[in-house]
Amino acid sequence: MRTLSQLLVNGQEAGGVDPASILSSATPKSEGSTPAAGSGMMASRDDHTHARITAAGYGVLAGNGLSGNLLFMRDGQPMAFDNRPCPVLTAVATGKPQPTSLEVATWVQDANGKYIGCTVKGYLAQTIPTNLVTLLLSGVFNLFGASPAGIEFSYVMVPAS
Repeated sequence: MRTLSQLLVNGQEAGGVDPASILSSATPKSEGSTPAAGSGMMASRDDHTHARITAAGYGVLAGNGLSGNLLFMRDGQPMAFDNRPCPVLTAVATGKPQPTSLEVATWVQDANGKYIGCTVKGYLAQTIPTNLVTLLLSGVFNLFGASPAGIEFSYVMVPAS
């Protein structure tokens, strides 16, 4: 199989075909969840851009551990998922040595039932008392009872396959 540059001689294929006739000016298809070989006879231009199918961004937790509504964005534009997306939530700036746990507390849907955002809930572990007697006498010790206020996190929402 020859590359395009091997086919070209002085801007034309050896058989006299103009290379521009095989280059597509159409917008490329977005990413897909199922691979396909394709059957088109056109080639994408070298500066083409595929549309993303994921939403990504950052949020910050309030004192109650909630993020407020995060609206899904792609390239600065609002986006929606037909089905509930798969979340990837990562604490990026805790400023604290304790572990952080994050989860989607609620989903935000538009009037058509599409998923357009969510609210994230965060939990921050608190330091276990060094005195075992204090721990036993305190009754129930909530391991994730420390305030997660100000913890920054990132999110990536991926369409379910």
